[in-house]
Amino acid sequence: MEFKYFTNAATEKGKVLGRSEPDAETVEQALAYRKALAHRPDWNHEIAVTVVEVCGSTGCNWFDLAKP
Repeated sequence: MEFKYFTNAATEKGKVLGRSEPDAETVEQALAYRKALAHRPDWNHEIAVTVVEVCGSTGCNWFDLAKP
């Protein structure tokens, strides 16, 4: 799970709250974590990938990128 925090001002300026997908850089980072975990020899668990954008005190966006 990748958390990204935006201040109220950044949320408003970037129109973050309510958008339909996270930015490409965040997706790339979250998927890289998943790939790294899967390569660990002692890791035998399914891996879900989720991005949560916390938008100051106004709300959040939740994106399920990959489900186990």
